[in-house]
Amino acid sequence: CITPDLKSLALGIHTLVTRTLGGIPAPVYFGAMIDSTCLKWSIKKCGGRGACRIYDSNMYRIIFLGLITCLSGTSYFFIIAVIILLKRQFWRPDRETELQQPKASKGRKVMAQSDPPEERGVSSRSPKLSSDTKECIAVGKDLEG
Repeated sequence: CITPDLKSLALGIHTLVTRTLGGIPAPVYFGAMIDSTCLKWSIKKCGGRGACRIYDSNMYRIIFLGLITCLSGTSYFFIIAVIILLKRQFWRPDRETELQQPKASKGRKVMAQSDPPEERGVSSRSPKLSSDTKECIAVGKDLEG
């Protein structure tokens, strides 16, 4: 969906955004969540909080896997939104051409009724109107060429 002259710029922006959103905040999220499962903190010589000595392993598992699930679920939401937008963008031109073909061929069918089949060079098909779209398009193609 990008023009060839802008592909390298788009790839650079994509890489920048991916590394910025995926590389910088992730360690902060995981570190804060892992620290919330600590049961016993050590104390530094100056009186401040040190490293964690004991983790609650059940809570650690739940928080770690829950955070991964939440972040993955959020990314799936955006992927689904992009897929829907792309379907809308590429479905419209195809649908419009399908809707325009029967209208154009109906006008040609009216002309087909006035011309005998021998003059058109088609002896196997009848010039009658039909509700079948395939026959409608076939009559229109015969009139063109």
